[in-house]
Amino acid sequence: MKTILKVFSADMAAKFVAMITTILLIRYMSDHNYADYTIFVASTNIFNQIAISSFGKMYIVDHASLKGKESTLLSIEMSLSIFITGMFWIIQPVVRSNVFALVLLMISTCVFGYARVIYQQQCKFKVYTILEIIRVASFLALVFTCHYFAKTELSAFVVIIFQTISLALCIPFLSQRRTNITIFQKLDFKSLFKFLLQKEQLYLFVYAALMAILLQIDVLALKTWSTDYDVSTYASAFKYYNMMLLLLNTVNSVLLPKISSEENYYNISKMYKQQDILSIALLVGIVIAIVIAPCVLPIIDGGKYPEAIGVFRILCISAIISFWGSPYNNLLIKEKKYLSICTRFIIGIIVAIAGNYILIPRMGVNGTAISTLISYGIVNLSSRVHAKMIIKEKIRG
Repeated sequence: MKTILKVFSADMAAKFVAMITTILLIRYMSDHNYADYTIFVASTNIFNQIAISSFGKMYIVDHASLKGKESTLLSIEMSLSIFITGMFWIIQPVVRSNVFALVLLMISTCVFGYARVIYQQQCKFKVYTILEIIRVASFLALVFTCHYFAKTELSAFVVIIFQTISLALCIPFLSQRRTNITIFQKLDFKSLFKFLLQKEQLYLFVYAALMAILLQIDVLALKTWSTDYDVSTYASAFKYYNMMLLLLNTVNSVLLPKISSEENYYNISKMYKQQDILSIALLVGIVIAIVIAPCVLPIIDGGKYPEAIGVFRILCISAIISFWGSPYNNLLIKEKKYLSICTRFIIGIIVAIAGNYILIPRMGVNGTAISTLISYGIVNLSSRVHAKMIIKEKIRG
């Protein structure tokens, strides 16, 4: 609990800085530029989930097998980033005009994710959070300077370059003195691919890909079936919603390495009971956020996206459900229940696509929020039920 609260406090500071940056972007980017930027971020997030998140989980859960292969993992991630950029160049016209910027953003995301995973595995959460604070603070400084001093337009391209620079600032933290890991290791693709081609690792990779698709279906559906204004409205509300998920992200970051190394299921049960206690505090905060949203959101975005209030309120309910169920996926990953997890995400994706297709023409951007609520709920609540059953069986047996 103490570690979670420390990381949460640092994450709060980072998210506060990030929120200021978001306010500047929402206020001073045009609808078209903000919609384009949102698509670039969605593309990067898909890659982040497929490559960085899956390899990160593998590295933490199976550290003994991957120790000494960190540089090889990073090389594969970078190769995947170029491949996925090519896929988006084909399927998303917005990417074609700034494909070089997307490549740079993808590669810098690789390096930043690589650094954070190493510190997470080593439970060095102080440096883990410092990296995030440096990233968001430098991003804010660049955006602020560009708009208020250089008087330069905040175009999608400029903002992407700023984000790339802020991510790359983690490089000095990759020294061997800090991480006990040599950056320039001998690459060992043969043994790494042998490890990755095991059935369990393939399932984890597929799980990460399915999660990435589910997390970005909302924005991609709006881009396909709605307008740039609706994309910007939803992206604006989703930024506020991410603040609600701050505690959830902190809990997941701390729980995964701790649960992976814990063999006593009574202790694991205690960890989840502490998480349930935290959910009460989150619930109070979310209820307050729902009540004050009509007063606060117009101040933040200058009244630019009034429909974001309703979207935010729907997503707040989703945040409660996600916090209640999502951390239990860490136990399922420890138990390597990848087929079960993948099945849930496939069902969630089908529901999300069908929901968006049906609801967007009838309810607009609120329809996407409702689809997100339902699909996330299916995945997270079923994960909680499954994990609870496993814990009970392990304690009894």
